[in-house]
Amino acid sequence: MKNKDKYSFLFDKNNIHVIENISNQFLREDVLFDIIDNHYGNKSIPKILVFSHELSLTGAPKVALFLSKILKNIYGVSPIVVSLKDGPIRKEFYSENIEILDIAISIYNGNYIKNLVEKFDLVIVNSWCFPIMDVLAQTRTRKIWWSHDTFTQNEEFDIIKKFMPCLHECWSGSPLTQDKLTEIYPLKKNFLMLYGLDDLYIENIKHENIVFSVMGSISNRKGQDVLIDAIKLLSDDTLKKCQFLIIGENIDNNLYQRIEDASRNYSMIRYYNSVPFEKLLDFYAKSDVIIIPSRYDPMPIVAIYAFMFKKICVCSDKTGTARFINNKKNGLIFESENSKELANIIKDITWNMKNYNEIAKNGRKIYDEYFSVRMFEENVKAKLQDILK
Repeated sequence: MKNKDKYSFLFDKNNIHVIENISNQFLREDVLFDIIDNHYGNKSIPKILVFSHELSLTGAPKVALFLSKILKNIYGVSPIVVSLKDGPIRKEFYSENIEILDIAISIYNGNYIKNLVEKFDLVIVNSWCFPIMDVLAQTRTRKIWWSHDTFTQNEEFDIIKKFMPCLHECWSGSPLTQDKLTEIYPLKKNFLMLYGLDDLYIENIKHENIVFSVMGSISNRKGQDVLIDAIKLLSDDTLKKCQFLIIGENIDNNLYQRIEDASRNYSMIRYYNSVPFEKLLDFYAKSDVIIIPSRYDPMPIVAIYAFMFKKICVCSDKTGTARFINNKKNGLIFESENSKELANIIKDITWNMKNYNEIAKNGRKIYDEYFSVRMFEENVKAKLQDILK
């Protein structure tokens, strides 16, 4: 058997069907199809396959989890989720009893993927699964692409233009994504589909200083350096009243070094590399302000948690979140990369905190009206009823 036929599959939470990555061996189609048939049984519900590019703890895999939970609520049986790369969020899928089929693809068999896809009534491609988009385009199964990115490279544009014609419709997870995809391929129906988050609000954790938090992977795109430059512009009197928490996995060593240097020079800066989700909720509870200094960010999850927890949300104008904020009414917006403007906002909040309490309360309405689980489920259900009727 040729190298292109090598696979590594892991099935279900009990590891009943485990095929190790043995050279020249992969799971037979008949075994795979039996597993799919047994999963759905004789239930007269649509068979839905969800593709995720990976199972990391980043935004897109979390959104795939939210979608899978909603589909399970609607139909009583979970979709089957396919991931092109394994990762730690797998445990959260298992805890929700959502079936996962992980396909570790180095060189994949196109016919195998096509035969898998055509066992389903609908495929929802979550995020940017470019390694298999050409193969998916050759299948007859109805397909939805739920995209959460903003695209900047010509190579990506070419893939999108080839993929779009095969789709039943396209969902955009952010107004920024919707604008860009409409620009690249205006012929395809493109609907705004905002994700929803479970309401995990807990009471504030009291503290002395005003706590400003930034959460997200340490990267140029997330813009933690913009915050560091803003801190350097603040007076000592202001800094004495503040605490800055930077939380996120290091994926950019140069930026990480800047954060490390700043935390050594400023006692009010603390960096946390990796925080489990349940502990992350405590960080939201103890924060007064959530800052999103991203250079671009279609729809950062951290902003939705900020609204949910009734925190002051301060975000750059290059985020999808900014489209939902009425500046100084239910959140604050500053010009991307403008550290001076961000420093002025931090200073004013620090010395006039009482003036911002109403803004924080109003931010909660953004969560309730746009990002609640109820709204998400209603939107998905209405769309699928139309597509699958």
